[in-house]
Amino acid sequence: MEFGEWLENTRNERGLQTKALAALSGVDASSISRIQLKRTHATFLSAIRLCESLLVPPAQLLWELHDRASPPPVIPDGAVVATPFALTVADINACVRLYQHDRARVDQFLADWLDQLCGLSAHAPQQEELLKPLRDICRSDPLLYVDDTLHQRRSLPYPEDIDEKQLLENYLQGGVILLKDAGMYLKKVRTTRQLTLSELELVIGKDPEGIPRISDSALNRLELGSSERILLRDIVLLNQELAQRDEIFGMYWRASQLYLRGQGQQTKQATQISQISYWTEQDWNCATFFVTVYRWFQYLKQQDAHLLAELRHQLRS
Repeated sequence: MEFGEWLENTRNERGLQTKALAALSGVDASSISRIQLKRTHATFLSAIRLCESLLVPPAQLLWELHDRASPPPVIPDGAVVATPFALTVADINACVRLYQHDRARVDQFLADWLDQLCGLSAHAPQQEELLKPLRDICRSDPLLYVDDTLHQRRSLPYPEDIDEKQLLENYLQGGVILLKDAGMYLKKVRTTRQLTLSELELVIGKDPEGIPRISDSALNRLELGSSERILLRDIVLLNQELAQRDEIFGMYWRASQLYLRGQGQQTKQATQISQISYWTEQDWNCATFFVTVYRWFQYLKQQDAHLLAELRHQLRS
């Protein structure tokens, strides 16, 4: 089933006019109409906002888009309580709240963790090229680097060689997922299948009019963790082709929900569920920087329950 058809049917079942759904979701009424009339494809972010407003979870959407032809997929929710190895929304909430009330303390906290990372990286000389960006940070002043990063003048590099199993485990445990995490997982799965971007485009195929269902430029944006012009259709197609248990769809959904919240674009329904209040741009930078630092620890130390317990203690003490 096309998303537009599903959206119109579901909206009518809920007894909602298009304008009412627009008011709930923040997606303008003209866009909703074009989606329903199949004149445009829904972006992934718009689809999430519409589904949240209709109280439809991602597993139900995916099942209904597949015409309920198979058993309903299992897409785990983000964890509410602490997990042994995965950062949760509660952890990044704690970090952002601390940043809002004691910025200097968070700057120092993150700088100290960067120092620890650099100490770990010193024991991996065989990976000099990969770890060079991290070591360059530590040759400067980590505290100034953190402050500069939170004001978006630079960004912390992502550990490109992180294992896909670690990313999958973060997701399955209900941990926080960034768009960069989802993109890196997609890239790892694609390369495991020994497919180039162009080859994956061919595998996914063309529509009845002979137009590729997904372009290699869209694939590249997805792997880079971009939210720009990402379509719901793209994620559904990739999930069908590459996922083992609908984890690609689930990862992008969770990551995109967090992105919407970080940009202050979440729906009222999502705000009530996530308990994330409005974030400024610096708050969002703090949250993503914090998660990226932890990804480096996961890469260099693998799973370490003591590490996360210590981190949580520092955030809440």
